[in-house]
Amino acid sequence: MAGEPEGGWEDGGRGRGRDLVLVHGLSDYGLRYAPHFQHFIRAGFRMIVPDLPGYGRSTGVNSYLPSLLLLPAALHVVLTDVVQNDLNHGREQRKVFLSGASMGGWTVLYYLLKYPPSTSSIRLADSASEFDTSLPTGGLGKGYDGGERRRGEEKKRIQVAGAFVLCPMVGVAKNSRPHWITEYIGRAIVSLAGVLPIATSVRGNVSDDPSVEADFFADPLCYHGMLRVGTGLSLLGGMIELDRRAEEIDVPIRLIHGSADRVTSHLATLQLYDRLPNDDKEIEIYEGYEHIMVKVGRDEADDQKRQKVLVDWRSCTMREVISVSPPQQTSAALADHRLLSQRFTLVKPIGNACWELYTIEHGLSPDGRLMEGSPSSSDDGFSTFFSEAGAGKHVPRSLYVDLEPNVIDEVRNGTYRSLFHPETMITGKEDAANNFVSSITASLRFDGSLNVDLNEFQTNLVPFPRIHFPLATYAPVISAEKAFHESNSVSEMTISCFESNNQMVKCDPRQGKYMACCLLYRGDVVPKDVNAAVANVRTKRTIQFVDWCPTGFKLGICNEPPALVPGGDLAKVSRSLCMLSNTTSIATAWARLDNKFDLLYSKRAFVHWYVGEGMEEGEFSEAREDLAALEKDYEEVGIDSGDNEEEEGEY
Repeated sequence: MAGEPEGGWEDGGRGRGRDLVLVHGLSDYGLRYAPHFQHFIRAGFRMIVPDLPGYGRSTGVNSYLPSLLLLPAALHVVLTDVVQNDLNHGREQRKVFLSGASMGGWTVLYYLLKYPPSTSSIRLADSASEFDTSLPTGGLGKGYDGGERRRGEEKKRIQVAGAFVLCPMVGVAKNSRPHWITEYIGRAIVSLAGVLPIATSVRGNVSDDPSVEADFFADPLCYHGMLRVGTGLSLLGGMIELDRRAEEIDVPIRLIHGSADRVTSHLATLQLYDRLPNDDKEIEIYEGYEHIMVKVGRDEADDQKRQKVLVDWRSCTMREVISVSPPQQTSAALADHRLLSQRFTLVKPIGNACWELYTIEHGLSPDGRLMEGSPSSSDDGFSTFFSEAGAGKHVPRSLYVDLEPNVIDEVRNGTYRSLFHPETMITGKEDAANNFVSSITASLRFDGSLNVDLNEFQTNLVPFPRIHFPLATYAPVISAEKAFHESNSVSEMTISCFESNNQMVKCDPRQGKYMACCLLYRGDVVPKDVNAAVANVRTKRTIQFVDWCPTGFKLGICNEPPALVPGGDLAKVSRSLCMLSNTTSIATAWARLDNKFDLLYSKRAFVHWYVGEGMEEGEFSEAREDLAALEKDYEEVGIDSGDNEEEEGEY
């Protein structure tokens, strides 16, 4: 479209996903920012959080940086690897935002001048040869080139849409500057003893809150020692080099800094801002904020400070304005804009999405009133999920509970804010899923030729008390573009629900055995077709069932066709199927969870957060043992009865 910008905050990024690359600071590591991840994941971002060389779980001497140029070069290697191995590569362009704090802020800024956006194409390179992934071998001010790309070159590079930088290390605050004698000695011995930790650390200057440093020193992945000679001199040299080349940073950028920062200088950030050439730049100095701007607060004031920064952070990377002049605003352009808005707005909580679908199915407006032509609220099943209040208003029988208020605040301020009773939303201080939940409750709300209720699920699906984790699948999952090319027969839907592509949990059903299945059909479905489809499933050799209990299929048919949420990704269909099954293959999900837990717990990562709230470390071990026992339980129920008889005969 003519007049549409190609980059920056105002570019809607049609057809793109969004990546937020978060770069940690000195002595830190990536997952230390985990308490803030959900704020961006719920907004539709994919988080990329590397550990820089020498920090966290990366290789190298802990917190030793002989050259600060290692950081942007390593970041480029990570981003290149992510792009080239992206499952969606070739189907969409991902919009990349960089963000960093303190030393991570310096890394982001230097990355932007070292790898400026390409002038020839905004497409990502398709081969490794088009990326420069070389690591530096020299130091600052020693003729270092490191494969640096210039703006005039036609090589394709990763396109950075914008940067959000917190308290960048572009100048050291007076409180944290090392004594000139220490600096002099360091320069004299750096070539022989660069790893020697003699420089003053920033301990005591990061925050006035003692719990901040207590959490830091309780985390084994953080570096707790004094600043190494080589690292300290690299930091000073890096700040000088960035100051010398600040005019080369030509991308949309937002800088924020705290006026009470005693580690990095907010005055240096103001000077940097004045020299940036891009017109799309912003800066804000937060009055009274310290170096740690997004700490998990110990009181309400801290929480409010953190929330303000996070909202600013997210809103800066969520701008969705497409600049199109009215004469050129064709119907295709408007359709593109609608698709864009639908795709990149905040991801709705599953509860909100379900109630949106319920109101459409029952003919209710967003404020809870019946729309013209809707079925009467006196219909059987209507009162199961809605209670009638005064003036013809219907209120959901729901309760929202969340320790973190952001998600429920989205419900309070969203389109359906008038639908819910305020007292049903409880918070603490600190799109296939809706179809799935709608399907399993359809028989409670609509008439059908073969209705089932939730109690029957437990009766039919759970053979033993501990084996009570159902696997949910849904079909058909097709877009509007493919709807006219799919027959969507009852038999095809049924077979699809036994395939991994339609599952809500990642596991391979072919590697396990089914104990029971509940098939819940909606729409234009008759019992004859259902029985034929089930008989076809029984003949499939790839679908295995345990032999120690009858192969049970619990069937349900609801005559109400599936509803379509306006602006959704799924196509409108005349029939659908949701299957709840109990299968031993779900044990692979527990195995993955065990493995991830073991990796974290071996380093005691994040344990201090839970211990600080009153838990004991022994509870982690007990939970791990319980999950291992659950894996064993699923393994045992998957063994054929004939195998058990042979084992017993050996004794």
